[in-house]
Amino acid sequence: MDISTLATALISLIVIVWLSIRQTTWRPLIAGRALRTPLIVMLVGAAMTAASGGIPVTAPWVGAVAIELLLGAAVGAVIGLMAHLRPAEDGGRLEARNGIGGLLIWLGLIAVRIGLGAAFAAVGVVGLQAPGTILILLGVNRLTRSAVMLVRARSFAAQRTDAAVLSR
Repeated sequence: MDISTLATALISLIVIVWLSIRQTTWRPLIAGRALRTPLIVMLVGAAMTAASGGIPVTAPWVGAVAIELLLGAAVGAVIGLMAHLRPAEDGGRLEARNGIGGLLIWLGLIAVRIGLGAAFAAVGVVGLQAPGTILILLGVNRLTRSAVMLVRARSFAAQRTDAAVLSR
């Protein structure tokens, strides 16, 4: 293994651990912050892909990427629906986190993604095992998760407001 491969593996592992910790701890649900992290992950993935000299874009590659991105978005929506929401201690904002179930589904997505990458490589579709492509998938997954959680938060806040008005 060369130093570039080790560095790429280390960066990927750090991102996975960092995102795992972030999604299992209670955090304020702020729209800008919830959407910023996935966009940064996607930009890092795009930059890594560009720095590696790019990937040959072919019709099978586009199809494979489309399948993976749809899978990532679907899993993100499920995780967003499973996320736990609660009022913050100060009562002003909402906090959110994924439980162990959401984390396991997310780690399962990563495992399926690695398997799909190996299967596509076996039939000649190259470039899907690149860490940049994987980070783009994880960014799409997190972006969808955040969007679903923000929609749920709006509904959650409206329900709490209605309950407060009715209890007066």
